[in-house]
Amino acid sequence: MSGRQLMRVEHMNEIYPNLYETDGEFPFAGSPFQTRAFLLVRPEGNLWVYGSGQVEAHAEFIRGKGGIKKQFLSHSDEAGSFCDRTRELFGAPLTCPEQEKEIVSTKCQVDETFNEDGELESGFEFVMTPGHTVGSSCYLWHTLAGNILFIGDNLSPDKDGVWRAILLRKGLNVRDEIIHSLGKIRNLKIDLLVPAGSQNDKSHLAVTQQQWNEIVDDCIARLNSINTSDVFAV
Repeated sequence: MSGRQLMRVEHMNEIYPNLYETDGEFPFAGSPFQTRAFLLVRPEGNLWVYGSGQVEAHAEFIRGKGGIKKQFLSHSDEAGSFCDRTRELFGAPLTCPEQEKEIVSTKCQVDETFNEDGELESGFEFVMTPGHTVGSSCYLWHTLAGNILFIGDNLSPDKDGVWRAILLRKGLNVRDEIIHSLGKIRNLKIDLLVPAGSQNDKSHLAVTQQQWNEIVDDCIARLNSINTSDVFAV
């Protein structure tokens, strides 16, 4: 790796049965926003959700858990050369939403895309939720312990733990698109919420159905109260 010395990490933190996280990374200079990737350990083959520059540092641990069968991105912001490195290390093809392929392909190789809701792997579903970007999507993993929603950057907790929608594009049509997407996932049965990043050190949140509904309802109410002329989180 271009002579760069990499720290070898012996383990990844298990945050839920068979769900492991990388350490947080800070991709934006001067910003507290942290990103992580997640290893889903499954008898049918392990999955890797989001992207991380730490994949090589965690490689020994990942191999001990059975490697990576496939890697998934929820949108283009998660892509990078580390996705190609993940493929090299584990033979793991990359899947992303069809609407994100053009941008993702400028950063790494895309092997497969999807553009409609449905099951991609046993117990692992794809849910289209455009708004944050044109192809922003979620992944829903059904496990014996509970249902886990990988929500990407559709919602993200701020430094105070308040979950907010992140608007990267201007216009009321974008706001309405996000509101529609949030309404679509509001009634999903969720036990654990896992964003692609956060402004604090919390990588996930265990929720009851009522708490999940309240998070979505609060975000929709804030979105309905504003006009979108700038880029912001609300």
